[in-house]
Amino acid sequence: MALVKRLTTENPTVMFHITISIDGIGALQDELRGPHQWERTLATWHGLHNLQQTHPNLHVSVQSTISQANAHTADELLRTCLPMSENYALAFASESEFYGNQGAGIAFARDRRSAIPIVTRLVEAYPVSIRHPATVLVKLFLLGELRRLSGADTGIRCAAGAATLTLKADGSVMTCLFRSGGAFANVRADGYDLPSLLASDKALVACHSAAQCSQCWINCEAIPSMLQSPFAALSLMGAKRRLTRQAEPEMVLSPQPRLTLHTVPIEVHSQKEGRS
Repeated sequence: MALVKRLTTENPTVMFHITISIDGIGALQDELRGPHQWERTLATWHGLHNLQQTHPNLHVSVQSTISQANAHTADELLRTCLPMSENYALAFASESEFYGNQGAGIAFARDRRSAIPIVTRLVEAYPVSIRHPATVLVKLFLLGELRRLSGADTGIRCAAGAATLTLKADGSVMTCLFRSGGAFANVRADGYDLPSLLASDKALVACHSAAQCSQCWINCEAIPSMLQSPFAALSLMGAKRRLTRQAEPEMVLSPQPRLTLHTVPIEVHSQKEGRS
């Protein structure tokens, strides 16, 4: 917390956005992210929320990653995390070599039949705020997931390699963390000259190949891609109407009492599962 306070104080014209990961409420957060993580997560949120009162350049949000392990609590996560977050983000767990979780059985969309009602309820309940335009992108992201679950393509060209890059600890540069074929460059081996690397023939070929890919729909690639193709993104608004789904009980969001948060001295988050 001291680092965040120093950074926001010394750089008052810079906007800082901090995202806290909450994948379960209470004991489920501990199960997914390690012992005592629920208590520590709340303490971190409490400290950041207090810091916001004197540092208007600090913004705090929450992200939840929906997986096979917590899909049954998606409604509860939404109700609890929305009041805690300026731009509540939702992601869907994937398995990849990059995460080291292949074969873990956590991928959300393994069973489309059970996944569609969950995402449909999230779409219906997720509010868009004029004060926080990023919520529009989250809504569109959820609609894109719904379209993919229905067996259709999102219609959005992937911007991996053009709007985003994946840089591994060994210096390898990849268009994204899911595509096969490995790295097209290495910043350590090539003098850390990233602009030149991105202008190389290998980079251009990799970006062109990524633009044809529809393998995944993870938010760290999907949202930049929607920003690159805004009209195609807005067309996702029709995704829900084109779906034929089983009737599910509607989720009604009722006002929730303010959480009672208790400060603890530890603020470091551990990570048990791979996340996007």
